[in-house]
Amino acid sequence: MRVQAKIINLQSLKYEHLYHQNKHGYQVDLLIKDAAINGVIPLYCLYTNWDAKRHRAKPICLNCKPSIRHYGTSILSAKSVQCFLPRKIKHLDSLYNDLKPMHCILCPKSRPASGDLPERSLEYLQRNKLIENVKEENNTKSFLRQQPPLYVTRLINKTYDIRDNAEDDYETIDSALPIDDQRLKYITIIEEKQI
Repeated sequence: MRVQAKIINLQSLKYEHLYHQNKHGYQVDLLIKDAAINGVIPLYCLYTNWDAKRHRAKPICLNCKPSIRHYGTSILSAKSVQCFLPRKIKHLDSLYNDLKPMHCILCPKSRPASGDLPERSLEYLQRNKLIENVKEENNTKSFLRQQPPLYVTRLINKTYDIRDNAEDDYETIDSALPIDDQRLKYITIIEEKQI
């Protein structure tokens, strides 16, 4: 997956930077294009919070009670963001029905999904229309890989060099690690353990 994160303004309840653009175009278009080139799923992660009196939390599944806390990190289809772009829809009220709790991608008991974590996650994304325009099973299976990319393998095995970047106040991975896109700053690795 390739995920772009956005935060909510708690006073206005708007994701004010949802339609960020630079000299290369709108971030959502770049995200979708890059995801297509790399054969990964483009998603938005929205850091969310709201007054419980304003919206009732939607039932998620049989494994969780409805709670706004489940929406702290919510996912939204990049295609949805692209569709909202002409009208610049940013307010939580307008986006709420399209949000899904991020942790549901990783639910060990999701139904009717079966298989290992990547298969269940992919099935969840399809069922909830977070993957758009994927009709054939072979096309969706192309998102699943036997091995992670080399740069992820190096991170897992800690075979990389890290240097400080005083300009942005975060650590970047040395150029010995083959990441072409310098905007890719963080990678989250989730590993399923059998109990």
